[in-house]
Amino acid sequence: MKKKFSNDSIHTNTIIIFCKTILLLSFFTGCSQVKFKSEITDAKNDLLSEESFMRYNSSRLDDLEIKKENFVQVALKNCHQEKFTKGLDLLIEQTDKNKKNPEFWNAIGTCYLLNSNKSKAQFYYNLALEANANSKDLQKDQIDSMIKNNLALILLESKRTNEAFDLLSEVIKKTPDFQTPKFNIAQIYLEYHQNENAIKIFEELKTRNNHDTDVQYALGVLYFRIKNYKKSYEALANIDSKYKKRADIAGLLALNLFQQKKYEEAKDVLKNSKANPIFDKRNNSLITIVENKIEEEKQKLIENQKLMELQESARKPTSDEKNINKNSHEQNRQKTEATQNKNS
Repeated sequence: MKKKFSNDSIHTNTIIIFCKTILLLSFFTGCSQVKFKSEITDAKNDLLSEESFMRYNSSRLDDLEIKKENFVQVALKNCHQEKFTKGLDLLIEQTDKNKKNPEFWNAIGTCYLLNSNKSKAQFYYNLALEANANSKDLQKDQIDSMIKNNLALILLESKRTNEAFDLLSEVIKKTPDFQTPKFNIAQIYLEYHQNENAIKIFEELKTRNNHDTDVQYALGVLYFRIKNYKKSYEALANIDSKYKKRADIAGLLALNLFQQKKYEEAKDVLKNSKANPIFDKRNNSLITIVENKIEEEKQKLIENQKLMELQESARKPTSDEKNINKNSHEQNRQKTEATQNKNS
């Protein structure tokens, strides 16, 4: 297979999503991978709310009412709340009745993945695929896509990016109305600086929900990269104000304001951003840069003011010059009078 992506070329954090449950993962260059959860408080700001719990914040999960008989969703809710033992126990006690249920095995896989156990997650996702292959469910294709999307996430965590990309591409082709794989593949494009491909997908997702926080943020990043600062700022302006204090969003918003030479506004945005260990170092560096620029502008203003005062001072005659001008005027007057008297 022709290689599409090189794992050693990662430069920016990528948000990766998986269905019916997952958390948000941020990948960074370096020795470790850092998890960054983008918690969204309102469904209107979450394009994928019908497909995944992964961007639900704690209060949304707490308020989520699920009927007891829907034990798979109840278990997934528990796993998202990091109650892994409780969630898995709810599932395992139903094993005998659900050996042919692909969504049952998918849920177990997701709970293990949420608990960072990739090997067990992959095992149960494969069981889910086997069960689905023999299923007569009318939503068989959708279930297959959901499972494969989740497997793609394991491949991404294992740095098998090309395989993950191919699997997500297959899912998108089979179920084009499924938004989560599109979001994930757009994030791969974003991660590998294939900006135009990423923009195309995120712009499509934006037509589905113009208020999605992470879609607008991703577009802000992408347009900033290609130096279309106007569109970058417009994307960030569309983000609900309650999320603009998020450290990643605040940093990019400050950079946009810096480009517009709105240095004081950029400083205020950074100072009011929420602390986040992933972005604090970057944002603190930005604050220093902005403050230095503000000081530089102040010094320029002072120097310009001094120059204007010197120029103004140079235009004003001194007392000696005033006396010379006065005497010259008097002499001219006397000469004029003498000429007039002579003529008369």
